Amino acid sequence: MKGGFFLPQSLRQPLVAGNWKMNKTVSQAHTFVNSLKEAVTEVKNAEIVICPPYTALFSLNQVLKGSNIF
Repeated sequence: MKGGFFLPQSLRQPLVAGNWKMNKTVSQAHTFVNSLKEAVTEVKNAEIVICPPYTALFSLNQVLKGSNIF
């Protein structure tokens, strides 16, 4: 790729992303995300990203602050 920028393999970090397709209330989403936070607390060698529905973005952002989930 002309003019492109590529990181060396040693600097790359795996990305684990999930596009949220579940129909959950905001309360159910909080319960799910809290369980997910506990399950991935020790994951240090990958970035974890979730893509929840718009209706839950603000409240889940508050729940995920300080965690290793983006």
